[in-house]
Amino acid sequence: MNREHALYRGHVWHRRQRPTVHEFRYPFWWLWINLDDIDGLLVRHPWWGRRWRAVTFRERDYLHGRDGLHGEEGLRAGIVAEAGRLGLDWRSGEVCLLSQPRIFGWCFNPLSLYWHFPDGSDHPDSVIAEVHNTPWNERHWYALPLAGETTELRHEKAFHVSPFMPMEQDYAWQFQFDADSLSVVIKNIDAEGVIFSAGLSLQRSPAYRGQMSDVMRTYGAQGMKVSIAIYAHAWRLWRKGVAFVRHPKHQS
Repeated sequence: MNREHALYRGHVWHRRQRPTVHEFRYPFWWLWINLDDIDGLLVRHPWWGRRWRAVTFRERDYLHGRDGLHGEEGLRAGIVAEAGRLGLDWRSGEVCLLSQPRIFGWCFNPLSLYWHFPDGSDHPDSVIAEVHNTPWNERHWYALPLAGETTELRHEKAFHVSPFMPMEQDYAWQFQFDADSLSVVIKNIDAEGVIFSAGLSLQRSPAYRGQMSDVMRTYGAQGMKVSIAIYAHAWRLWRKGVAFVRHPKHQS
């Protein structure tokens, strides 16, 4: 794993085990971008940019950006400040973001991962997971320390994500990565054990003009397609009799 710009291609999958089995798997691609050199990537392709392109990277799509919290220094400074609030020191070193850019004007990012590389290291020492819920459009951040190329850790769930999943659960994360591949698995665990698992399995490729054209051609408007799929699968869960869980802030 290194700090250079890249494209990660592979699959995202979900599997619910209780009270009924429901699973799916979709081909997907993610952008790996070094936040110290955003324009250095976007200049590589005429259809990529910060505004009005087929693939657009807008810093305000992340953190508290829609409210202008990044300030003049941008996303890099914003995530360093967020790291400090979470108890991490990211003031030195480099930060890379694994996420979906805005594609044909549409942005949909249930999960974005910020990776911190200490000075001179090609091995990240920690991750911040930015979780974005649908349809409430809220965000939450989890600080996740890494223990080498394979890490497993567990913590309490602190943020409402799915209308079919209660809050009284833990998250268990599994990270595996090397120079060519990346795997992330997240499990929801309640008193009876694992109720739900989701993950992504990806292979790294360079981010140059040919590869940047290829992901547009191969995957198309994937953000919009995933947004539609989220609601389609929610309807299927409801049809299968899975109980609807109200957002905690709306519960009496």
